[in-house]
Amino acid sequence: MIALDPNGDMGVGMSTNRLSFKISGPVSDSAVIENGAYVDNEGDGACATGNGDIMRRFVPSYHVVQLMRQGESPSDACTDVIQRIAKYYPDFDGAVLALSKDG
Repeated sequence: MIALDPNGDMGVGMSTNRLSFKISGPVSDSAVIENGAYVDNEGDGACATGNGDIMRRFVPSYHVVQLMRQGESPSDACTDVIQRIAKYYPDFDGAVLALSKDG
């Protein structure tokens, strides 16, 4: 979830899906900033869901915000990141959400 308050401050939150067959050992992507969630309070925010063992390799939330900083719309930035993941993992099942400072 991504929230923008009346003062223009942004926050993002998410949770782990507790994947049954998760690779033992690594910390969840939910706990790693830039993977599951990322906010630049001067600009934009994003959060992601899916297989954390795959997503950890692509830092999707951070990547989306960087693309938005370069002028891409939230929708286009999310699509670009999902396509990048799908290029290497065609059966990937996940999503990325984004919100611009403009709402």
